[in-house]
Amino acid sequence: MGRLAERVKRDLKRLIYPVLILKIIVDEGGRAYGYRIARRFSEITGLKLVEGTLYPNLKELERMGLIESYWGESPSGPPRKYYVATERGKAELKDACKIVKGILEIISEICTVS
Repeated sequence: MGRLAERVKRDLKRLIYPVLILKIIVDEGGRAYGYRIARRFSEITGLKLVEGTLYPNLKELERMGLIESYWGESPSGPPRKYYVATERGKAELKDACKIVKGILEIISEICTVS
């Protein structure tokens, strides 16, 4: 893969991962924990979401006020840190998804090369 393709891949991940992570939290009933988010991410994308990527994204989403976190009981084992989508997070997710869809349409048009 060339340098341009590598850059596109890196930049798209940086932009899409927070949207997908927030979408997973919302789809999980508005509440999820780290391992469940990573597992669901892998099911959806086929890619492994490592801790070094997941937790900084969660921290940024929390800093933006799109999610909140708390420690809660686990049905099996020690307490877990749960992430909850805020109302603002749900609203901003809708806006972000509209933008992503628009960008994907543009990319699809651009990449239709004959």
